[in-house]
Order: sequence, then structure tokens, then C-alpha cells
Amino acid sequence: MKTVQISLNSIDKVKAFVNDVSKFDSDFDLVSGRYVIDAKSIMGIFSLDLSKPIDLNIHSEGDVDKILEDAHLIYRQKILITQENLYKQYQEGLKCVKFDKVVLVQGGNIEEVPYIKSECKEMDALIIAFGGGSVLDVVKYAASQLDMPYINVPSALSNDAVY
Repeated sequence: MKTVQISLNSIDKVKAFVNDVSKFDSDFDLVSGRYVIDAKSIMGIFSLDLSKPIDLNIHSEGDVDKILEDAHLIYRQKILITQENLYKQYQEGLKCVKFDKVVLVQGGNIEEVPYIKSECKEMDALIIAFGGGSVLDVVKYAASQLDMPYINVPSALSNDAVY
């Protein structure tokens, strides 16, 4: 058995999660406090407190990491999207994460969306946007058009465009 923490804080996330785990023969349980429910039961999931992360127990004899990857609960590929000046400035610190692709943008201009989409569309990857508000916004927009998951990492503490 393997346990990972997941967040199912929206109806769309719950529906996608149930669709993904239902493709597997393995048993999946969600644990929230003292409650344990079948992770393939959409009604059961909605009986849990989804405002905070919950534990997913995977009961499988096979490759659990492959199941997590196929269910889009972990991503082996990562794409970093940032500005050239930030990449150069933080390049040494960014080496702690292996990025499969680094996409450099000018400054988060809306005209860069087609370029970002063309660089990301063929990969089953997690997009990581690193930069100021305009970079984070344009990456968020491109990721939503591609229906790809993304994480925003602001380069300034004053940035409030995290969500």
C-alpha cells in the first residue's frame, strides 16, 4: 500500500479524479480523519471535508508510481516557464529540480500565449510558471486553454497572482 496526500477542492477535480481512478482494477481509499471511503465513489467523496488535503491509500501489487502518473496525481515531466533574466539569476537554485523543458518568455505578454501553447501541448507535464504577475497570468491563461495543470511561483513577495 502507498499513501499520498491529494486535494479535491472542486467539483471538477472530484469528477476527474473518480474518472481517472475508476480506470484501474486496484482498490483506492480516501481517508479524512476517522472516515475511510472508496475513492471510486463520487457520493462517498462528497461526504468528506474537501476543504483540506486528504490521504489516498492505493492498494496495488503493481507499479504504484505508474498508477499515480496515469491518474495525473504525479507528473514525471515538468516544464518551467520564466523570463530569461530570472532564469539566469536563479539558474543555480533551479538545478535542484529536473525540468524536461525550459520555455523563456519576454514578459508575460498575451501575444506569447500561442508560443507557450506550442511549446507545451505535446507533453503530459506539470507547468511551473516562475516570475512576476504578468508572467504568471499569461502562463495561467495558456495552461487553462491547454487544460494542463500548473503551479505559479511568484518571484516577488508582493505578488498576489498565485491562484
